Amino acid sequence: MFHAIIALALILLSAVPAWAEITGPAKAIEGDVIEISGERLRLFGIDAPEPEQSCTILGNSIDCGHIAKTALMDLTAGATVVCRPTGKKRRGLAVATCSVDGFDISENMVHTGWALADPEDGSRYLAKQQEARRAKRGLWRGTFTLPWRWRQERDAK
Repeated sequence: MFHAIIALALILLSAVPAWAEITGPAKAIEGDVIEISGERLRLFGIDAPEPEQSCTILGNSIDCGHIAKTALMDLTAGATVVCRPTGKKRRGLAVATCSVDGFDISENMVHTGWALADPEDGSRYLAKQQEARRAKRGLWRGTFTLPWRWRQERDAK
């Protein structure tokens, strides 16, 4: 019985890091992915253009995936980022709500127009997305393919 209790305790303790808060400086990997202390996390509730994805702004084709990553770099540069994993995975990465100084990074990415509310779990950002669209911020200044549709089209080829 004692060994069973110890084994159960070890199993439960090994699960704690997956739910534990992750804090530290962040490196932007993509417009919706950061890395803290070697752990890559997908930002909750948003979808940003892929690294290879382009869009058109003012008649010019631009690397909107790179610009989305740069926008995320701007929001996290020199800051301590606090992430709380949700327990979900998306496209192979743990999903987390992350903030800097109490401000939701996902909300800020949608506000700037360089990320979109994810159709599956981003409903809390829809009002912010409509505001960015009306103000023609970021992607909304031009034309673009929704990131999830862009991935579907790329994967169909």
